[in-house]
Amino acid sequence: YIDCEDFSNLEGCGFNELWINTDNVIEKYESAKRQTAQLLTLVDDENANDKSLSAKMDRYLESAALVVSSKYGSLNDVFEVLRNHRIRHDYINRIREDEKYLLAEYIETLLELDDKDKKLEK
Repeated sequence: YIDCEDFSNLEGCGFNELWINTDNVIEKYESAKRQTAQLLTLVDDENANDKSLSAKMDRYLESAALVVSSKYGSLNDVFEVLRNHRIRHDYINRIREDEKYLLAEYIETLLELDDKDKKLEK
């Protein structure tokens, strides 16, 4: 039970408390998909009165959330993966070989960000 009337005692969303402790790749992936859907819903709800995310931005956010959630990362880590190529590669490198086939599309999407990072560094 979460009491939303007491603002000094609200639950934070800066850490991952919904992870499933299992070695089953499919269960972990399904859990990451559920967490990602919740994050995307939260972002959409927050942007309801403003402009929505572009399709490309939405795809990057979904990819980062899936990769981070699959490794039990926090909400903050999702945004760090989008911003920082070192953290992004750290998360990608932590993905086990038997998990990569489920996340390959999302990893590829995140690696697109590296091309943009390199252009900015020149």
